[in-house]
Amino acid sequence: MYALSGISAYYFTRYWVRKISLSGYTDEDILDILFWSFFLGVLGGRIGYMLIYNLDNFLVDPFSLFTVWNGGMSIHGGLIGGVLGFYILTRIKNVKFFQIADIATVSVAFGMALGRLGNFVNKELVGRVTDVSWAVDFGDGVMRHPSQLYAMGKDILLFCIFWYVLQKMSVYKWKEGYVFSAFLILYAIFRFCVEFFREPDSQLGFIFLDFSMGQVLSFLLLIVGIGIFTFLLYSQVSVKGKS
Repeated sequence: MYALSGISAYYFTRYWVRKISLSGYTDEDILDILFWSFFLGVLGGRIGYMLIYNLDNFLVDPFSLFTVWNGGMSIHGGLIGGVLGFYILTRIKNVKFFQIADIATVSVAFGMALGRLGNFVNKELVGRVTDVSWAVDFGDGVMRHPSQLYAMGKDILLFCIFWYVLQKMSVYKWKEGYVFSAFLILYAIFRFCVEFFREPDSQLGFIFLDFSMGQVLSFLLLIVGIGIFTFLLYSQVSVKGKS
């Protein structure tokens, strides 16, 4: 799934760079930006999981950070790592961060959808116990929500939404960063809702009232997305005021 995510990200990004006619990007630039963003995204996902979801085990055995075959990735940590990779490489390549980040929304959504499909196949990150007719037994004899498929549907919906938005970008010149911040906001809202059907991590349980760690992190991501959007909107208003 990681391999498919990386390959699809390259072709999606190259397509939209050409579709929207962004200047200053070679195929090599796109590949470099995506490679290091992908690498830091995976690294951030692993570090995020260990620090947020499995801190006790990490403190006892710091080398467990490298035991990736035991599983454990955090989407929120992956987003932080991926965004950091984007920022570093755009500085090196002397291109605009928000410009390429806007385009990356479809690739990120599609890659996350593939990841959730992998979770379902691996019978991990299972849903809460339910008696709905489409419940699934993941091997423990208990019928549960196929929450991985709900999450996959959420990511596919995001992919479709932002594919449509990028099509409109080729017609209307929106301020750079609006699409990226909108993606963070919608992802946070969708993820928060889907978490109601997912079994909380056994080592953490519910963090606050009946909210899981995923919901707490999604709320913080929502604040970040709104903050970026507000900053961009305010800066645009300020520029117009001065002109």
